[in-house]
Amino acid sequence: LDLRGPTKGFPYADGGGVFEVSFGTRELVLDYARGWPKGEGIAADLLFRGAAFSAVVREGQLGGAAVDEVRVDIPALGQGMLSIEGTANGPLAAVRDYVLESPLRSTVGTALEDIRIEAGDADIKVDLLLPLKDLEEREVLIELDISGGHVLYGNVRNPLEDANGRLTVDTHAVRAEGITGVLLGEPVVVDIGPYEGGGTRAYVSGVATRKSLVEVLGIPLDGYLEGQSRWQGFVHFPAKDSGDRFWIHFESDLEGMAVSLPHPLEKPAAEALPLTLDFRFPDSGLTEWTGEYGGRLSAAARFDPTDDGLRFVAGQILGGGSGASIGEEAGLVIDGKVDRLPIIDWLGVRFGDQREGELRDLLTRIDLKVDQAYFGGQHFADVGARVEQLAADWLVTVTSETLSGTITVPMNLSRGSPIVLAMDRLYLDDDADDSAGEEPLDPKSVPSMVVEIADFQSEGLRLGSLAGEIVSVPNGFRIERMDMSGDAFTIKGSGHSLLGFGKDSSELSIDVASSDLGDAMGFIGFDRTVEAKSAKMNVDLRWTGGWPAEPLEVAEGAASLRIKNGSLSEVKPGAGRVFG
Repeated sequence: LDLRGPTKGFPYADGGGVFEVSFGTRELVLDYARGWPKGEGIAADLLFRGAAFSAVVREGQLGGAAVDEVRVDIPALGQGMLSIEGTANGPLAAVRDYVLESPLRSTVGTALEDIRIEAGDADIKVDLLLPLKDLEEREVLIELDISGGHVLYGNVRNPLEDANGRLTVDTHAVRAEGITGVLLGEPVVVDIGPYEGGGTRAYVSGVATRKSLVEVLGIPLDGYLEGQSRWQGFVHFPAKDSGDRFWIHFESDLEGMAVSLPHPLEKPAAEALPLTLDFRFPDSGLTEWTGEYGGRLSAAARFDPTDDGLRFVAGQILGGGSGASIGEEAGLVIDGKVDRLPIIDWLGVRFGDQREGELRDLLTRIDLKVDQAYFGGQHFADVGARVEQLAADWLVTVTSETLSGTITVPMNLSRGSPIVLAMDRLYLDDDADDSAGEEPLDPKSVPSMVVEIADFQSEGLRLGSLAGEIVSVPNGFRIERMDMSGDAFTIKGSGHSLLGFGKDSSELSIDVASSDLGDAMGFIGFDRTVEAKSAKMNVDLRWTGGWPAEPLEVAEGAASLRIKNGSLSEVKPGAGRVFG
């Protein structure tokens, strides 16, 4: 203690005497400002000199961080302007707790409240200027050099691992540039700053792989993705009391990643097709995302968190536009419009391994308008299609000018149960230009089928009703029955197409009988050039190499025609004009 001077001038802030007290402390509790966490276990050298106070802290704990060296100054005790400047180090989790227990909580908003820090350390530099008479006028600068951070947020299951870099918290914002880390198993770079609309955003960029995209979507698409693509996005932390919610935005052009799902989702690796996803986390603990895919469709999905990951609850895929939403129906609902739909390809899609994850585990129904629908090697224009789940089958109801009826497709075609077509009408119209250059159909890909069609037409020819049965065998298929009938005629057929297991053989036999050939030709659509009360025709064809688009172009065989009590009428010039 050094005290010299008249009592009247104490504590001699302007001179005229000396007042100086210095001493050391141990295990001091430093309660330096209202609302700020206390320093504990403090070992410091304290000095009162005139109207000023200062302290050099040599060791202690400040919000769980170990003090390296901190200087505390109040230049004029009467004015109450406190400055704290120094360094410390400690667990990253302790820094989070310090910020949340201080007035800085309003600066970071809700950004830290739901953060869980499971690993990581920080070297800390602190520079605080606290007007003790008006703490709202504080000036703050805290710099954190982070290493080995392992950070989780709320219901988000995927942590940011091995985070390294500098994070700054000042009076008004949280900022960072170039923080590196690992997210979903891949390196990322994170920049953090205030968002002009309020709150804080962490901008993230990295590389999306098949594995990481499956993790993001929560749908096991492993078998349908290949490659990797650059992505970017942000995490939005709302301002405190703003009413806004935490959410995550993800976007990628998917260039470099191939998608082998059927149309309209298929995409070669070289094609750029933008994917955007937005994730939100309602109070109920659910995870929800909405997304758009290259203008082809939009989607929305809701998931429940489980110990094993996310469990799909409900969602919608909306073809041909944006605006997909999650309604009251459980499971997946597919609506909207698509330009092209390969029905069998989609019904064969499997999610996950052989024991789980089939489309039936997700799908509730489909209601689509399809410009061109493909089924069994045929395509149909302007089709309305509705797909519903039965106990063990898909029930497909289709309506257009060229087809109408139902198609029942077993959920597991590998068990040999047939596809059943029950159609009011089916009009096939094969375009020769479309079939040119087509590869023959592999007969092993043809499933068992039972067919009942009330009104069957092919290439403009009216063939009456059709009943048939195709049986799939390991190396192809057999046509067990093909019966057609119309006015005054019947057509019966059988055959097979086998390719594999030492076999390469295709045969087709057709028997036609008519009780009035003129009436039959008129019904089918030919000119009525022959009149006969009895006619029979037999055709036997053979070929190899699978089932071609035009069997007559590659087949060989024999045909016979027997007409009884017949006559020709109005034959147009030129040989072969009897039929057409």
